[in-house]
Amino acid sequence: MAIALQLNQVALIAQTAMTAITQSRLFVYALLHLALFLPASASGTNPDECGLASVYSNVIEETASGEDTQAETFTAAHRTLPFGTLVHIANQKNGRWTVVRITDRGPFIKGRIVDVSQIAARDLGFTGLTQVCLVVLWIPQTLSLPLNRPHRGN
Repeated sequence: MAIALQLNQVALIAQTAMTAITQSRLFVYALLHLALFLPASASGTNPDECGLASVYSNVIEETASGEDTQAETFTAAHRTLPFGTLVHIANQKNGRWTVVRITDRGPFIKGRIVDVSQIAARDLGFTGLTQVCLVVLWIPQTLSLPLNRPHRGN
């Protein structure tokens, strides 16, 4: 029984590692695609949304997407954008910008449009709150698989 439990734990760790590797590769691929095929800065395009940004706390918690919040990853929370969406965020007070991946829902405080991770806030040059504009760079495609479809053998 102890061996079966250990094997289950190893399988879970391996599955988590493969998910992280896949997400990292997808994120790197998307960033390379953006760097090669889009302008160097999204500042030349009209923003999709402007408003207040706030900073996530540094407490590690599970997000709405199932990932854990981590202060050192370029992630953010948005009320409606699909998980995995890449967003260019520009600080309107100092002109600094960064790109984040949406992994959570929120913020749920009136007037705020996005919560960013600690490292993203440092990149943007703010603590607390600041005025930002968002430009959606990439929205992941989801696969639609039919359910209850009979399997056809060869």
